[in-house]
Amino acid sequence: MFKSGFLLFAFALIAKPKFSDGDECYADDVMTSVMRCSQKDKDNTECCKTAGVGNEHDFCLELCDGTKPITNNEKYAECEDVANKVKECGKNA
Repeated sequence: MFKSGFLLFAFALIAKPKFSDGDECYADDVMTSVMRCSQKDKDNTECCKTAGVGNEHDFCLELCDGTKPITNNEKYAECEDVANKVKECGKNA
């Protein structure tokens, strides 16, 4: 279901600032759709905690909850080092 680097691509999109107010590729609803899909619309926070997501940046756990909206916020660029763990929890959900 997931291609290698899919979540890294999503994180890159989330971390980039909007080019303009009308740039649909960076809209919050697009980011929410991508992350909800990657987590199969489930809250995989416990899996992520067990895998060590959030140890360095607790906000990275927000990427594991596919039941809540995610915003286009550059802070998520800090989560790149745990992207594979986030991806695995979603994949195994």
